[in-house]
Amino acid sequence: EDRRQALQSPVSHELVSHPEGRRRLERLAHALLKANPLLMRTDGLTSLAAPLVAVFPDNEPAAFLALQRVLHGFLWHLYAQEAAMHRRQVMHLFGALLGFADPQLGLHLNSIGMQPDLYASDWFPTWFAALLPLHQTVLLWDALLLRPPQFSLFLGVCLMHSFRRSLLAMEEASHVSSFLASCAQLVDVAVLVQA
Repeated sequence: EDRRQALQSPVSHELVSHPEGRRRLERLAHALLKANPLLMRTDGLTSLAAPLVAVFPDNEPAAFLALQRVLHGFLWHLYAQEAAMHRRQVMHLFGALLGFADPQLGLHLNSIGMQPDLYASDWFPTWFAALLPLHQTVLLWDALLLRPPQFSLFLGVCLMHSFRRSLLAMEEASHVSSFLASCAQLVDVAVLVQA
């Protein structure tokens, strides 16, 4: 039941605004669930699948194989058994890295009640596909695939640091949350991966 619910969760990509794109995405997600019965967490899988449906629009087997490779090669621990523990560890590590790289920003966010799990919990399991538009996500994934698995955490820190001035000016958690949810159009992935 939870596994099916993940497929019904909204994905904000432009891909799903077209009925055929939505059908392709659903077929890929269903195939992934069928091939991986040990998946314990399914939230984020449709966001994770969307860039691959876009990259392989007429080749669903290639999209499936690429998704399997990304999932098993990089993100399995965030979806398999004990996924909740691994996701908490990722959030803790991300918060620690942000505090080390930009102590003022880290302290400010903590002081207004913005813990990383409130704004970044879907960034890492989806490799930012839940945040960024498809064209930006594809560029970002090119960089992620060429670097160590921990690189996504550093990208998250760079992303937060790039919005430092705006975030430090915000005194309410709801403003920070809204800003981060809508900041995708402001992200320059080419600059972000070079940071």
